[in-house]
Amino acid sequence: ASMLFLFASTALAVQPEVDTVSLSFDTTIQVREGADIVFVMDDSGSMGPFQQIMVDHIDQFVQQIESITNSNGVKTNFHLGVITTTVTSSITGGFGTVGSDGELVNGFVSTDDLLWQNTFKENLLVGDKGSFEENSYGAMSLLFSNKNNQNFRRPGSPLYFVIVTDEPTQVGLPLNDLLTVIDAQVPNRDFVAASSFTPVNTSNTCREGNSGGGDYNIKDFVDILGGTHYDLCNTNFGETTKQLGEDIYNLLQTTPEFVYVETLQIFGKVNFETLKVSFNGQDLVKGDKAFGFSFDPTTNKVHLGHSVDLSAAPQEQILVNYELM
Repeated sequence: ASMLFLFASTALAVQPEVDTVSLSFDTTIQVREGADIVFVMDDSGSMGPFQQIMVDHIDQFVQQIESITNSNGVKTNFHLGVITTTVTSSITGGFGTVGSDGELVNGFVSTDDLLWQNTFKENLLVGDKGSFEENSYGAMSLLFSNKNNQNFRRPGSPLYFVIVTDEPTQVGLPLNDLLTVIDAQVPNRDFVAASSFTPVNTSNTCREGNSGGGDYNIKDFVDILGGTHYDLCNTNFGETTKQLGEDIYNLLQTTPEFVYVETLQIFGKVNFETLKVSFNGQDLVKGDKAFGFSFDPTTNKVHLGHSVDLSAAPQEQILVNYELM
């Protein structure tokens, strides 16, 4: 990432010798490298056959993401990780296995790696010795804090969850708690999405898990993030995984290729009504978290919108004008 140095002009209050005013900028331009995709695999006792079906038909998904390029025609890089639905702190049945507690199975693969497809398939086969109390939300929240997952998440890269389970209702962490964790890790909700593979209709050949379910429905999480629900029991599973790849493509079309992670600190009590931010001769819209700016009076920080395109005029100053109270 390259560093963009910014400057500011200020309109001071009537007693500048009393109010000390200074600005500090730390705005980093980061080029979006691709997407970070997490497969959340149910590793309870009934899931062995479903894991194998996923692996047998994942090539259609692989072909889709391998064909994705950025606006310059460069092939998009993906990080692909696998965790399980087992969280050892909440277990009353089963036990922890590889991929428990949000830890990525064998690290993660990058689509730049040699023969990454084979390693990815092996990682998806997490086994069926995990807890029969599936806790997808808890596992996903631990993904970010697990010290063994370093370098998987890239700032500015969209995050995509794929939940594969035969138990649509889960136990453990409440949904709102998971969303709070995710919101702290991504620029905004536009950068995160999810899909699920769960049974749509029960039958003798494809039934829901028999754990009795829980309080938290996977459907709620996917609906909030605007994802797709797939039928785990679909006999045409190859077309389903192909569609999953197309969903990833669509996510990348709606997120900017340049992301700006910024901190703009103002020292002094700001009169919000007088605060103006402009760039390249244009005033940014106050309160627009995408293409404008927002101000947090509790921290005295101005936040530039994630879609403000600073690359259009990299030599221009960002001008911040305000008065102190």
